[in-house]
Amino acid sequence: MKRNSSARNGSFLRLRKAENELRVAHQRMAQIIATSVDGLIVVDEAGKILFANAAAEKLFSVDAAALVGKDFGFPLVTDEFVEIDIYQGQARSAVVEMRRTRIDWSGNPAWLVNLRDITERKLNEEQMIALNRTLDQRNWDLYYLYETGTALARQIELKDICWTLFNMLAQTILHSDDFIALTYDAQNNLLKCQFAVVAGSERPREHFPAMPLSGGRIEEVLRAREILTVDYRQDYERPKCLADLEHTLDLPQPQSALYLPIVIADNALGVMIFQSLQPNAYASINHYLLSTIATQAAIAIENGLLYHEILNHAATLEARVVERTAQLEQLNRRISAILDNAFEPILLITQEGDLEMANPEFDKVFGSGIEQRPLKSLADVVCDNSQDIMKAAIHKVLTDGQPERVQLKCKRKDNTTFDAEIALARVADNANQLVCTIFDITRFKEIERMKSQFVSMVSHELRTPVASVLLTTETLMKYYERMSDETRRDKLGQIQEQAEALTELVISILELSRIEGRNPADTRETVDLLQVARKVIGELRFSAEAKGQNISFASAVEQALLSGDPLDFHRIWQNLIANAIKYTPPGGNISVTLTSSEVDDDLRPLNADPEQLYVVGMVSDDGPGIPSEDLELLFTRFFRGRAKYSQVPGTGLGLAIVRETLRLYGGDISVASNGDRGSTFTFWIPVQIQH
Repeated sequence: MKRNSSARNGSFLRLRKAENELRVAHQRMAQIIATSVDGLIVVDEAGKILFANAAAEKLFSVDAAALVGKDFGFPLVTDEFVEIDIYQGQARSAVVEMRRTRIDWSGNPAWLVNLRDITERKLNEEQMIALNRTLDQRNWDLYYLYETGTALARQIELKDICWTLFNMLAQTILHSDDFIALTYDAQNNLLKCQFAVVAGSERPREHFPAMPLSGGRIEEVLRAREILTVDYRQDYERPKCLADLEHTLDLPQPQSALYLPIVIADNALGVMIFQSLQPNAYASINHYLLSTIATQAAIAIENGLLYHEILNHAATLEARVVERTAQLEQLNRRISAILDNAFEPILLITQEGDLEMANPEFDKVFGSGIEQRPLKSLADVVCDNSQDIMKAAIHKVLTDGQPERVQLKCKRKDNTTFDAEIALARVADNANQLVCTIFDITRFKEIERMKSQFVSMVSHELRTPVASVLLTTETLMKYYERMSDETRRDKLGQIQEQAEALTELVISILELSRIEGRNPADTRETVDLLQVARKVIGELRFSAEAKGQNISFASAVEQALLSGDPLDFHRIWQNLIANAIKYTPPGGNISVTLTSSEVDDDLRPLNADPEQLYVVGMVSDDGPGIPSEDLELLFTRFFRGRAKYSQVPGTGLGLAIVRETLRLYGGDISVASNGDRGSTFTFWIPVQIQH
């Protein structure tokens, strides 16, 4: 009897233990469902909502109790992810990833629907697509500029140049129905048609007689040197020659036009007119791309015009060779002067590459004179790894008869090597001889390398704060309900810090781009550098006082008048003083000084014009010094030296912006530091205004 009672008691205890474990498991599961970041909804076979967790309430902006019993309203596909849009009120909606699974709910079949908010992820994807599209467009623009420039460089005949422009510009980029190239004869104030395609067909130049430049839209474009787009539906003023031709041939009237000036060295060569039967066909055209192509076209057209002038002149000389011998000799002297004073080595070679003649620059770069040195062939100045390229280029010129340009490595007389571009062309009256011009493109290669390095550095600097923001945001979203208010604030603070760093980086990059792409003469105002310094100190004094720092200011001049953009001078003081505040420890001292070379001639830059007056500014602090090995690189973009290991935020662009801004005005900056404590930044700007 006791044995049976003990057995029953043991079974009862095991049952109670199992019930407790089941209750605890149920509570844990309920807590997981309640705190899940994903929305969880149970839907019956009829599509009615049976249950919704807190995350689902947030997605639908409706209480769970109000959701129960309502139609779910979205199609259900088993074990497949489906993206749906959930309207949240006040013109807001969320993009949600949905997946359903079969479950048993209180003995009845039902669906468990998992809803994950992917709105931010979709926005990021769209932004990335837009960024990639922008990069693709820019890459295409660069590629097309290169292709257009290369194609134009191969042409010398004006008609061939115009056909190239029609194919690559009028048809490919602008999709125009009409293309007219007009050159401007400034001496006679006449516009002359060099090429015309109207309604898809080339028209004889005789259809477009020379016409005087007397007002109208063409004169406006030539004087302003700017692209002009016209909507003919609103203003149908058009060149008379085009209007007459369309009337004579009964052609459809264009609806829009684009006028592209042809300018070189501020000299207006003419204008290209593009017309379209479509309204507003040129409203969204990339003006920068067009302007760049127009510059290339101007060079090619000028070369074509010069080429035709030379041909005409040569024909005249040939017809009057006897009485014009003196003029021919003078022309030869001019050509010799060009060759003798050319900055590039120019030589005449045979079809085998043997040297026959070279200009002084060739001797200067590659030897002491073709007669006195062992060089016998073009191959002697080309590096071994570029020999095949040179031979292929010579063969191509001899075979096709067209000029050719190739890039390869050459070696100087001191055996140092450099990047070169060799231009080869057959001599017009001797098919077995070629003219070779060697261009040193080391600088351009370096610029390409620097551009590539800059893009790489920008990509790296942008990636770090973006990745940090995404990671912190993901953590915040995933564990939001489990975090304390203080932890959430910390996470949001981290996001704000990275966003501010990203903003500072983007602004600095844009500022550098703005500096590189402008001329300081575009914005000229009289600015008092003394007043700018006082204003900046007033703006930053609160930041210094918050760290217990003391800022002193002394000026040895009553005025420091300069001509330029006030924002440029404000930026110089702002970056230097703000840097001093950031890197000087609490309680430190910062000294700002303004003087001139007139007060202290020792402050004049080395090798400066002794008659030139300079305004000199100095910012000193007693913070940590700058190591000597960092001084030379301090004004390099993205360079922070030891500062990048500190807690002081920064992009490494501030001092680069200061130097490049100063150089716009003919000035510069230097830094002095003993390496342990204290630094002094000194800048100087030449004065353009007479006091």
